[in-house]
Amino acid sequence: MSAETLVNTQAEFPPPTEGTRDRRYRLRAAAAKVGYGRVRRCGRKRVSLTVQIRNHDGVCSASGFETCGSIWSCPVCAAKISEVRRQEVRKAMLGCSEAGGAVYMMAFTAPHYRGQGLRGLKDRMGLAWRKMLSGAPWGRLRDDMGLIGYIKGLEVTHGLKNGWHPHFHILFFLEKPLTEQERECFEWRLFERWDRIVCKAGSEPCNFAVFRLEQAHTPEAAGDYVAKFGSDYEITHLHTKAAKGGGRSPWGLLDLAATGYQEAGKRFGEYSRAMHGARQLTWSRGLKALYQVGEVSDEDVAETNHGDVVITLDGKEVDEVQRAGYRCFLAMLRAAETGGAVAVRAFLRDFGLGRRSDDLRAFRSQYYGETDNDDKGEFAGRAPASKRDMAVHGVH
Repeated sequence: MSAETLVNTQAEFPPPTEGTRDRRYRLRAAAAKVGYGRVRRCGRKRVSLTVQIRNHDGVCSASGFETCGSIWSCPVCAAKISEVRRQEVRKAMLGCSEAGGAVYMMAFTAPHYRGQGLRGLKDRMGLAWRKMLSGAPWGRLRDDMGLIGYIKGLEVTHGLKNGWHPHFHILFFLEKPLTEQERECFEWRLFERWDRIVCKAGSEPCNFAVFRLEQAHTPEAAGDYVAKFGSDYEITHLHTKAAKGGGRSPWGLLDLAATGYQEAGKRFGEYSRAMHGARQLTWSRGLKALYQVGEVSDEDVAETNHGDVVITLDGKEVDEVQRAGYRCFLAMLRAAETGGAVAVRAFLRDFGLGRRSDDLRAFRSQYYGETDNDDKGEFAGRAPASKRDMAVHGVH
């Protein structure tokens, strides 16, 4: 699809001082427009009569709203989930190291081409991995490696040249560290088995140059390798992969969609549907029990609210703030952070209820410097993108 098919329908661009939380909320607002499933209501639909604003280590959040628990489509939920998952991986690696074992990392991918649908590619990768773990050859390889278990992380990027790129990041938990000779041997045996399975499925041969078995020397490295998706780093470095060669994370696509690039929104919508219900992290049987890692669902993690209650508000008061847009909601949270319950009440008094759109525009300008939005909230305005802008952002 040519760059000319992209149209920018968004006038406002994020301010230069946008923080990580602001960006997550902005992207979630965009996901509500182009994503699939419960992310359309996440943080927007109130599910209780009251809303509690809580303060956890100086950062405020609000409870009483529906949460989607989607690590794929919602940057707000993904940030909470990825942090918990990284800590779980860290605990497992520490247990393995204390027992004299070692953890090794390896990425598995397969040839893919522009125009292939993400759902089909994802399903074929999943089938190839299941075949990888079956049969006597795998049993021999597993025993030779001294494999205790594994953690599989699923990640997806999108590139200009070859389209969707689903791939696995694997952590292999071994009984003991490998010598360099053993590492090279198992690196080749793992690649050879994977390549044979991929080729039998009708794909072209894999490139051995991109397969590397490496030891994870720290728990942080292991956690980041398989569970970094949705982390603060990913949210604040949306264009890193694009700069390295055209690949863009789903959050990068969503960032473009938030600024009005319709084609990026379509891509994110396809991704959101294809990944709905998929597991981002998979632990081999018995590994969690071995290292005493508990079972908690993504949904439960997303619903958890930590911190002390700053103030409990009538839900209808907060509904008015919600309708004014995510920036107004964030302004209320910042008031709670700086001045507690008194500042929140002052904020709501200044905000008022049932304001006319002219008054609301002036209020927004006062609280966060916005001057060009109307009562349609954060998705207002029309500004077609130039061909140069579309080429720079690299979405086709």
